[in-house]
Amino acid sequence: MTRTSRDRPNELAPGWPDKQSPHIAAEAARKLAVNLRASLNALELSVRALERKSGVDEATIRKLLAGSSWTDIYSIALIEAALERPLYDSPAD
Repeated sequence: MTRTSRDRPNELAPGWPDKQSPHIAAEAARKLAVNLRASLNALELSVRALERKSGVDEATIRKLLAGSSWTDIYSIALIEAALERPLYDSPAD
């Protein structure tokens, strides 16, 4: 089965990650990235340290932060568990 090509979150959110996106899915991804960056800063964790703690590949974490891919829920759940905090906000929030 062939996957449908779609724009990356940062392509749907001009000014990533600082400006809101009118696209509901891109806005959810942007909020997730903003919350992840804030959590890393608050906990004084590097991306590599989060990789070790969560088991999620460093490249996946960096792509999430950059908005260059649609991160799967499995990876998000592992990252949230490692950080011991939720990262996802509903786009309607």
